[in-house]
Amino acid sequence: MVGSIVPLFRSSPTAASTEASAAAAGAPAAMRRTAGPADPAAINRAWLAAYACSSEAHVRLHWRNALVQVNLPLVRLQARLQAASTDLPLDDLIQLGAIGLLRAIEAFDLQRRVSLSSFAVPYIRGTMQQYLRDRHRPLRAPWRLRQLQQRVERLQALRLHDGQPPLSAEELARQLSCSTEALGQAADLQTCERLRSLDAPIGGDDGEGCGSCLLDQLADPSASVSPASSSAETDPDPQDQASLHWLRQRLAQLSPQERQLLNGRHLQGDTWVALGRELGFHPRMAQRQTDALLQRLQREAQQWQELNRPAMQQT
Repeated sequence: MVGSIVPLFRSSPTAASTEASAAAAGAPAAMRRTAGPADPAAINRAWLAAYACSSEAHVRLHWRNALVQVNLPLVRLQARLQAASTDLPLDDLIQLGAIGLLRAIEAFDLQRRVSLSSFAVPYIRGTMQQYLRDRHRPLRAPWRLRQLQQRVERLQALRLHDGQPPLSAEELARQLSCSTEALGQAADLQTCERLRSLDAPIGGDDGEGCGSCLLDQLADPSASVSPASSSAETDPDPQDQASLHWLRQRLAQLSPQERQLLNGRHLQGDTWVALGRELGFHPRMAQRQTDALLQRLQREAQQWQELNRPAMQQT
């Protein structure tokens, strides 16, 4: 499942130390004198210096593998801590953590006054958590439903890109040769897998509503909002209606690509990788375009409020 990094573990710690001393011939004389201190932090720093000053690829590979071998206990510790909150096997977590350790070694800067262990922990944890977030699903479900939902999203995205309206459930079932019940199950699966913050307000994501959040519900179940209290304010605010009308008009003016960015990220909960794959460019570019679009909409909304504030105050 996780990419194998078996070549990193071919040598025992003793053999790694012996080979590291032999490979120090490619490092300066001062480096060879400091290649074997008893302090693990000093060992890491000396070997990192040898790795940085080596110009030959096989020497750099040797120092990198030796550093990974020596720091594997740190990877195992972080993997055991992460294993308490996931059902992914411990060996897979160790493999992921070793990949993070490799990235930390390659990114380490000797000019910084920090130990390799402190510098590598965020890389090790981040690699594990990124894999769990993007590939390890929180719910177990038939792969046919996941594949069907992916086909639905791809078909709807193509129509949105061509400026065509989305298909209804009956039209989707006809196009994909499936039943409407299967489409409903696939959509329900996606909804169930969408994570929501415990701090999210119950009345909506805009912060308006009852002033309570999901965490308050868990702490005090009796504080749930009743239908009577939620419908106490039946008269809509004219200012809110005007703002909502402007927002709908502005969203209708967006290009198909901009609508797909907003819908995919903020409504469907897609990752930047999935959005970039659908739109055909790098995930970082999808994130930048979405952030720029949101900032532009916020500026336009503020300008609209400033221009219409006198009229809204009169009403």
